[in-house]
Amino acid sequence: MDEAEIKEVMEKIKAAYWNRQLIDADLIEAVRSLEMIAFLFEQLGNEDHQVRTQAGFALAEIVGEQAKPALIDALSSKEWLVRAEAAETLGQYGDFQLT
Repeated sequence: MDEAEIKEVMEKIKAAYWNRQLIDADLIEAVRSLEMIAFLFEQLGNEDHQVRTQAGFALAEIVGEQAKPALIDALSSKEWLVRAEAAETLGQYGDFQLT
């Protein structure tokens, strides 16, 4: 996956974030690639809080349980939106010890 493809996937994730779901089959397939999952985990440390929030959203939608440790770490972010998204996403797991 080259830089242009990653950028395109991130733009689609951004659009899907506002709809609160990943519904595009091609997007889901792209996000499930190991390369993209690794990139999304890396983006949880991005300077831009919107990128971090959208990466967390995509990871939770696609990766599921494996995203929990990264989302728990996001609860200590300086940005309230990142913390709020992480808390909301963790709440969807139904594991009330996390929230």
